[in-house]
Amino acid sequence: MTLWWVQKDELDDYQLQLIEDLPLGESHLILGPPGSGKTNVLLRRAQFVRSQDMPNVLVLTFTRSLTEVVKTGSYDRGREVYPPNLIQTIESWLRSLYRKNQEPLPLDPGDLTERKRILASGALQFSNLPQYNSQIFHNTMLCLSMRLRTCSPKR
Repeated sequence: MTLWWVQKDELDDYQLQLIEDLPLGESHLILGPPGSGKTNVLLRRAQFVRSQDMPNVLVLTFTRSLTEVVKTGSYDRGREVYPPNLIQTIESWLRSLYRKNQEPLPLDPGDLTERKRILASGALQFSNLPQYNSQIFHNTMLCLSMRLRTCSPKR
């Protein structure tokens, strides 16, 4: 597989600011219309954070298909540019927390968004949550108390 992420020189100034200038110890929510570069900003931000002596950065996506697409960009001509094991769906990550804590999964309410909310709420009660330097979410409604940023479409 080859790297499909945009190169640094292909990013606009605002996208570079989102990647490199946002404080490392805070949460941020990046919003923008289709084609504005949110996925590339997310992946480049994750790569940037790892380069700042913060190697434990988890990228969480809402769907399995997006996780697989993101993982295809983890290698450039056979060279790993981002560890694929640090790219997961929010649900698979939450389920792994339940397994590690030997807790049963909550009953499925039948609604996808509600199920993810219930899984996340339950996982927050675990006393031994893994510690990450950063968690980067893509297209998920489970990120709370984040500062709002927007991506503008590239012109």
